Amino acid sequence: MIDRQLKVLLLKDIYDKDHIRNEREIRQLKKITEVLISHDQWNLHKSTDAVVAAQELEIHALNQKVIQLTADLAEYRQFDGYILIRDGQVLALLDLCIKCKC
Repeated sequence: MIDRQLKVLLLKDIYDKDHIRNEREIRQLKKITEVLISHDQWNLHKSTDAVVAAQELEIHALNQKVIQLTADLAEYRQFDGYILIRDGQVLALLDLCIKCKC
């Protein structure tokens, strides 16, 4: 309904006597449309193909994250009794040692 009224207002002549009022209504309808789209939980403003494509991209990204986290977990579970100090973490370990001495 809002889109239909917006199209009607956009098709009106710019030299019409009510042009200023029409422009104000167009701005208001665009703001209302933005608010409604931001609150759209079911993606009614998009086609199903666009929704499916966006969800497939999100699923793919989440699958990649799961694979990365699984690899990190496997790496962290390989503990052979020695402390593994990675690059850039030496100063943090030194700080902890100094705090423990106090």
